[in-house]
Amino acid sequence: MANLLQRLRRRTGPKPDYIEDKLDEYIREEQVEETGGSNQDCPLGEIEKILDREWRPTASNNPNSSDNGTPTLVVVKQYLVKWKGLSYLHCSWVPEQEFEKAYKSHPHLKLKLRVTRFNAAMDVFIAENGAHEFIAIRPEWKTVDRIIACREGDDGEEYLVKYKELSYRNSYWESESDISDFQNEIQRFKDINSSSRRDKYVENERNREEFKQFDLTPEFLTGTLHTYQLEGLNFLRYSWSKKTNVILADEMGLGKTIQSIAFLASLFEENLSPHLVVAPLSTIRNWEREFATWAPHMNVVMYTGDSEARDVIWEHEFYFSEGRKSKFDVLLTTYEMVHPGISVLSPIKWTCMIIDEGHRLKNQKSKLYSSLSQFTSKHIVLLTGTPLQNNLNELFALMHFLDADKVSQKITHIK
Repeated sequence: MANLLQRLRRRTGPKPDYIEDKLDEYIREEQVEETGGSNQDCPLGEIEKILDREWRPTASNNPNSSDNGTPTLVVVKQYLVKWKGLSYLHCSWVPEQEFEKAYKSHPHLKLKLRVTRFNAAMDVFIAENGAHEFIAIRPEWKTVDRIIACREGDDGEEYLVKYKELSYRNSYWESESDISDFQNEIQRFKDINSSSRRDKYVENERNREEFKQFDLTPEFLTGTLHTYQLEGLNFLRYSWSKKTNVILADEMGLGKTIQSIAFLASLFEENLSPHLVVAPLSTIRNWEREFATWAPHMNVVMYTGDSEARDVIWEHEFYFSEGRKSKFDVLLTTYEMVHPGISVLSPIKWTCMIIDEGHRLKNQKSKLYSSLSQFTSKHIVLLTGTPLQNNLNELFALMHFLDADKVSQKITHIK
C-alpha cells in the first residue's frame, strides 16, 4: 500500500464525471465532508469510487499457515476501487480488512459509510437485474481514444490520454509502458503534431475558381461512392469554385454526411482547412464514425462537453504550441455548443462550415441563427432533407443565412 500511496501523490488529474451505468440508479452518495485528520498515511483516503466486490484469494497474514515458506492463499472479501487521479487502467482490489483498519485509524474518511452504501446498492441492483447484468468497468474506459499531449516524466515520456466513452475532462497522464498496446494511437499523435504533416499537400494547392470534377471515387477516400453521391460531391465542388453557398437537400438515407465528408476531404487534399461541422447531438457520433471510415487521415476533433472538458480541448487540441496554426482539420460540434463556445469558435477563419439539419435555421430570430451568423467562413453548406417545411418564409431564412446580401437585393428588386 505504501507504493500505491507514493504513486497517487505523484499522479494528479481532473476529477472524472462518470458515464451513468445501471448501478448509478441505485447509488445516491451524498458529499461527505471530511472533518479533521489527514489522508497522507492512508491510501484509502485516495479512493474515488468503489466499483465492485468479490470473494478473492489472497496471501494469508497468519505466519503459521505458510507451507514451506510459501504463504497459504485464503479467500477473503475484496473491493475493486478506482483511485483519484488515476485512470481505470490502475484500479485494484483492496481486502475488506484494509477497510476495517481504516475505519478505526481514520474515522474522518467515513469509509464505512461508503462501503455500507455501496453494498446496499449492489444488493438492490442484483436483486432487480441479476449479477450477470453488472459490469464494473466497461472495456471502452480502458481503451485509448486519443492521445492529446506529451511530457517528460520521471520514468520517460508520459501521454495525456482520452479514453473512449469518457469526456475530455476524464483524461489522465499515462506512462508509455501503461499504454504500450496502443502504438497506433501513439503514432497518430506524433503524426498530428508533426510540423511537416501538411507539407505534402502544398503541391496540390490550386486556384479556387478552377473546377475539378471527379468521374470516379477519389483515391483519398477509403470507400466507394454511389453514382448519385459522386454527383453530390461534384455539385459541392462546383459551388465551391463559383463561391456560392448552397443547400444539399437529398432525402434522408442518401448519404448527405458521406458526400459532405468527401467534399471536405477534397478540400483538405488541396491544403485547405480548418472546417467546422455543426450537427445535432444525436448524430454527432455518427459524423465521427463516418470520418474515421471515409477519411481517417484527417484530424477530426469533437468539441462537446462541459466547460472543463472544452477547456481541455481548447488547450490541447486547437493549436500547435508555436503560433496560432490550427492543429485540427475538422471540428465537430453540436447546436448546444455554438453559443457557449462562441468566444472560442467565432474568431477562427473557417474554410468551410457545414450545418447538418440546416432547417433548424428557419427562425432568423433564434439564438442559434444569431450565433452562427457571427462566424466567418469562406463557404457554407446546409444539409437538410426538408428545406421547405411550412412556408416560403422559412426557405427565405435559410437562403438569407447563406447569402444575406444577395437575397436582400433580390427581395428589394421584387418589391
